[in-house]
Amino acid sequence: MNLGWRNPALCYGTDFLNAISAMKRNNPANEKVLLKFTASRSIKELGEKKVLQWYREHNLNMQKKLVSVQKDGAEFVCSYTTVINATITQFVIHLSLENDTLRLLIR
Repeated sequence: MNLGWRNPALCYGTDFLNAISAMKRNNPANEKVLLKFTASRSIKELGEKKVLQWYREHNLNMQKKLVSVQKDGAEFVCSYTTVINATITQFVIHLSLENDTLRLLIR
């Protein structure tokens, strides 16, 4: 698959994780909307209840910067940097391409 200049990890003028954190922050009463952006494989393996609990337990509203996006088979690996307790930290998320839509893989 030749993506050319297109980058499916970027959506709505921002990166995937910042878009998800905005959805979570702006509509906390409707957390089920986050399931639409979660990989079906994760929902199947963990169940909706555990996936929603994962979103509740993880702070996605921290300041973060997308550093790189790499394609790994059918997945995209997004690397971020953030500052936690005055320490620059790097973390990665995995995205799965399902029916022309990227979805967060929760493992």
